[in-house]
This record gives sequence, structure tokens and C-alpha cells, in this order.
Amino acid sequence: MNADLLLLLSAWAWRTSLEALPLALVVILLWRLRALPAAWRWWLPALFFLRLAMPQVPETGWHRWSLAAWVPAAESSLGAVAVVESGGSIEKGSALPILAVLWGLGCAAVAGWILVSHWRLRRSIDRWGRPAEADLEQHAVWAAARMGLSRCVPLRVIPGWSTMAVHGWLRPELLIPADLADRFNVSQIRGMFLHEMAHVRRRDMLWTWLALGLCALHWFNPLAWLALRRFHADRELACDAAALRALDDPHATTTAKPCCGAWSVPRFAPRPPSRHFFDAFPNSNNASRTS
Repeated sequence: MNADLLLLLSAWAWRTSLEALPLALVVILLWRLRALPAAWRWWLPALFFLRLAMPQVPETGWHRWSLAAWVPAAESSLGAVAVVESGGSIEKGSALPILAVLWGLGCAAVAGWILVSHWRLRRSIDRWGRPAEADLEQHAVWAAARMGLSRCVPLRVIPGWSTMAVHGWLRPELLIPADLADRFNVSQIRGMFLHEMAHVRRRDMLWTWLALGLCALHWFNPLAWLALRRFHADRELACDAAALRALDDPHATTTAKPCCGAWSVPRFAPRPPSRHFFDAFPNSNNASRTS
């Protein structure tokens, strides 16, 4: 990568993270207060990621409260951007080239970790995946129709898998554990299909990849990783709510209270829907979800 471009990008990343701090604090406060319903709470980290993606925003009163206005390194970054854009050179002895190299190495490491994780999962699917049985296909088609999808995504049965998960955003497919029918009844399985079809309808995997890309660029910012963690948790709550609304039994939406925990980052390994999600279904065996 061109040295000037690396310096320009690193200066943008450091300063953008600092300027996004006030928004991050507001988002954290709204999380703590639970000021929004679960179905809309996932917008909070999305707003933070949107700010991290913006190259520059107009000067406002918020800028004087951001760390960028108080940290000398941030002001130096602005100077570096101006120098690079004007075709000049950074003065000798400046620490900015070192910070730029560290930023580039961090981006490469995080991006490599994400891509290798995806490649390992893709290899496992290609190696062990097999078509699903006809009854599971019927449940999936029913759930896709209930969620308003024009077609059902392909199903792949994976031995040793713990729960359902959507994989891929260009050509999404639904990964299913081989012992699903042995551990859950028909009502529970249909509820799980509804939950995963909600992910497909919302294009959650695409938004996850975009968020992971921003986390790779802002790898040094712990608030970016916290936002990704909350984004994953809140989208699960939103999909729980969508699945419950799509159930045939209207009473289920009043008896179930989805309550999702935060997942590890990135969420390449699937996790089950929230434990209380299964309270909406008869004969629920929550003990089997502890793995």
C-alpha cells in the first residue's frame, strides 16, 4: 500500500473513532435505560457504525466534547491529512508513520482472522453438509412463507451442529443440526425456522459483514467491538419478536419474553435463540439448550 494512502487512512480511523465517542456514550446510555423496544434497539449500534463509516462530518457543537478536540495526536492526524492531500511530506521524527504502520498491521491481522474463520466454516459445510429431510424442507417452506419470503433458502444438515444458523449473504443457506428432530418437537422446530427466516428477510448476514469490516478498520476501538456484540444480541431479540408475531398462536406472543445474552464476536459459530423464546411453544425442553 502507498505510504501516503496508509497514513491518510490511519489518520481517518483514529480521528473518526475519537469523534464518535459522544455518540457511543449516548448509545450506551440508551442501552442501559432500555429506552427503545427490543425490535428497534439494534438500530443503536447501527447508528454508531454509520458514524464510524463516515469520512467526515460538518463541524458541530459535539466536536468540542469529543476526544479529538483534546488529544494532541488527533490534531496531528488532521495536520497529517492536510499535508498528504497537499502533496507535502511528514516532518522527520513524527510518530504518525509508526501509528500508521501499527494500524495497518492491526487491520491485516483482524481481517485475516475473520477470513480464516469464514474459510474454516465454509470448508466444514462443504465437507460434512448434506441435504435435509423432506419434513424439515416442508417446515422451512412454511416458515419462509410466513415471513413473506418469495422462496426458501437451501437447507444443509451438519453433524455435530448445536442449533440452526444462517450462513452467507449472497446465497444464504440454513445450517441445521443432524439431531434437531430428536431434541425438539414440531412446534419448536417451526419456531426456530421462523427465527432464522427473520434473519434472511432482514439480510442480517450482510449487515454483520459490513460491521465486521468497520471493526477491522477500527480494531483499536473497544467501543466498536462492544457495538458489534450488542448488534448481534439485539438482532436476535428482534428476530425472536418477529418469529413470535408470525406464530399461528396469538397467545404465544404475550406469554413469551425473549431475553437474549450477548454472543462472542464474530458470530461464526451459531448460538441458539434465547432460552425464553422456547417458552412460547408447548412441551419445551429448555434443558437441552444449555450446550
